[in-house]
Amino acid sequence: MSEMTFGQTYAALDEKKISTRKDPVYGPVTVFHDVVIVRENVQPFPIDGQMLKGYKSADQLEQYWPWVDGRWAIAGRHPDTPVIVKPGDIAGRTVNPRFVKNLRDHGKTERQNIRGILADLEVFNDRVAPALLKSLIAGELPAVSIGFLYGKDFTPGKWNGDPYDFVQTNMFHDHLAFAINEGRCDYPACGIGADTLLEAKCLNDGCQNREVRTMETGKEPVETDTLISIPNPGVDGCEDSKSIALSEGDISLVVCGDENKISAFVFAKDKDWTMEKAVAWVEENQEGAADLLATRLEVVAAADAIKARAMEHFAIPEEAWDVMNDAARTTMIAGLPDETPTVGEDMSEDEVKAKIVELQQQIDAFYESKERADPVDYSEVEPLYAEKNAYKEALEELIKKRVLDETETEGKDAVDEVDRAKRLLNSPRLVREIINPHTKS
Repeated sequence: MSEMTFGQTYAALDEKKISTRKDPVYGPVTVFHDVVIVRENVQPFPIDGQMLKGYKSADQLEQYWPWVDGRWAIAGRHPDTPVIVKPGDIAGRTVNPRFVKNLRDHGKTERQNIRGILADLEVFNDRVAPALLKSLIAGELPAVSIGFLYGKDFTPGKWNGDPYDFVQTNMFHDHLAFAINEGRCDYPACGIGADTLLEAKCLNDGCQNREVRTMETGKEPVETDTLISIPNPGVDGCEDSKSIALSEGDISLVVCGDENKISAFVFAKDKDWTMEKAVAWVEENQEGAADLLATRLEVVAAADAIKARAMEHFAIPEEAWDVMNDAARTTMIAGLPDETPTVGEDMSEDEVKAKIVELQQQIDAFYESKERADPVDYSEVEPLYAEKNAYKEALEELIKKRVLDETETEGKDAVDEVDRAKRLLNSPRLVREIINPHTKS
């Protein structure tokens, strides 16, 4: 195959726009400079059961930008409430905001004539998962989304050829969500590295798609500025292929279709791989590569097993999840809250009671096994007490639910017997007989 070099410009995160520092309050901080957080545009908004288009005008953004300075940022999602109210949601802040008039008109004229707001995003390293921070630095999670309050002026019009139903007014900034899958103003229009054009020089038109799986390997090893690809001589090229990362940004396998045949081994040059080292690795590991791939596929399958939970937690649509790469999926999964099974879940009252009796018997057996004169290490039995108490709480909830269900009648809401008893005890109409404990009956 003859070698041809192609050039291509593309939006990407420039490593020169990343810095680090130590904050006296927040500890280590990674700063992403010149993040496009919002620009003048027309966007869809669901309002009163219908999808309307709202216009963010340059005049409103020019009034908006000062409120961005020092406001909190949240990782992976927007908060559960319209504004940030939980300290645990804070993962960074925006600083150094400024209103600019030279953002690129992406997808249309490509001229630098759009107005918007740039800010520096400070990510608090100790408040985000290491994998997420790594993906941010690698440019794999560039999308951002602002959380803000605004009014509506339902005066329709057009901006830049796009019709809108209302103008957003009195905009007030609350937070910035980063490391999200997709924002309303999506990358490269807004985001980390947005509006920064880099130039790629690729071998054999490889820059049409910069992902590993699109490299044209032919039958000879191929080396670009960033990657080395060694073809698997026993497997012909395939149209339907995918890239499976064998290690963290180090070695990847180009795999054919559903048969999972390895067509090429790809090595990252920024991990100190040379053509000589790559060829030697393939010669040594080629026979066992299928086993390495099988192990890696098990890991990927395990990640896919919690796909539904990740999609639900981060509100990611099916089609968006399917196009995410392994690194981005792993980042989302790492950000999921711990899934601790509820004690007593899917158990009946009798089963929970039996479990409590069983735990009490274990506690009794523990004390019976100790001699009276021996010192007792209570740390050995504390987990049993904790588990027993958890089941007792579960039993109380089951009984409460049963009582509510039994007191429910048609057309009448269920009565919470516990709350009802408390109200009766506090009622001044309830006649009470004072009992003197020192008086014998």
